[in-house]
Amino acid sequence: MSQIQYEEAVRVEAEIKEKLKAAFELGDVQSESAREVCKLHKKWLCYYWPEGMYSVEAHKNLAQSYVDDSRFAAYYDAIVVGGAKFLRDAIWSHCESLEK
Repeated sequence: MSQIQYEEAVRVEAEIKEKLKAAFELGDVQSESAREVCKLHKKWLCYYWPEGMYSVEAHKNLAQSYVDDSRFAAYYDAIVVGGAKFLRDAIWSHCESLEK
């Protein structure tokens, strides 16, 4: 990853945090705000995953680990309590639509 790509990944991560909190406050994983968080999360993943590795199934499985693994849960719940579950639910609700 180049320095520019790294800086972009860090910027996207910060944007995910900001938008996750805003989407959570709306309380609807079906919202356009939640879809935007999912879209950003996919973009962020693609900085770190090798080209061609992304799949809806892998994205959903990773999102599930955010709830199942207390270390991931703590990271997202530090943004907003319940953030890990909300992010998982948003990803599960929207990531298939991002493939179209």
